[in-house]
Amino acid sequence: MRERSHVVIVLYPFTGKQANGEIEAIRADYKRLFAQESVLRADSVEKVSF
Repeated sequence: MRERSHVVIVLYPFTGKQANGEIEAIRADYKRLFAQESVLRADSVEKVSF
């Protein structure tokens, strides 16, 4: 089965204590709204400068 997919990139402070709960709330809402069994979450620490 093929389904359309979307990538959402969320930038947040690595030391943000409430960020994990907020990101999990986004995932839960997405699963409920689009009737999904699971939603991928991939975390990584990046250092960037401009």
